[in-house]
Amino acid sequence: GAFTTLQVPEDAVVQGAVTDLSQLQGKSTAFPILQSEQITTARLQGSSTQVEGGVLGIPAGHRALTLPVELPRAVGGVIQAGDHVTVYATFDNVPKKFDLTATVVPDVQVLKVNQSSEGNGGAVLLTLALTPVDVQKVIFSEEEGKIWVALLPPGETGTSTPPLNVIAVLK
Repeated sequence: GAFTTLQVPEDAVVQGAVTDLSQLQGKSTAFPILQSEQITTARLQGSSTQVEGGVLGIPAGHRALTLPVELPRAVGGVIQAGDHVTVYATFDNVPKKFDLTATVVPDVQVLKVNQSSEGNGGAVLLTLALTPVDVQKVIFSEEEGKIWVALLPPGETGTSTPPLNVIAVLK
């Protein structure tokens, strides 16, 4: 199929990304390539290239975890691979005065983004590079609460803030 070349900031280029069109000569992929997705040499059929971190470029000591996030809770779906986000969770399955929102992971790299085919009401599938402990935190938060994701400005590091409940919000 047809493709276009895009300029990608150096700090957002995924490991093993195709940087020269000659790398694609006579190649095909085993799986569909999404619009604006960076193509890695490991995704090309017949490639013997094993990219450090695999196809997703998972950093050493991290795990890739995909979670569905509703569009309004995921910055309207504008998050892209290479972005950094803060993961928050609201827990409301306790007595009302103890409901709270907390920072789950203050700064995490987005490895991949898939838009749901369900239209505007669908979810965004975010694949994140998490430490093993953060994987557990995010899974627990997804199962027991509601996840929100905030996009960090380029080059800014996320910070953790104290949990808030309704009493703290109304002060």
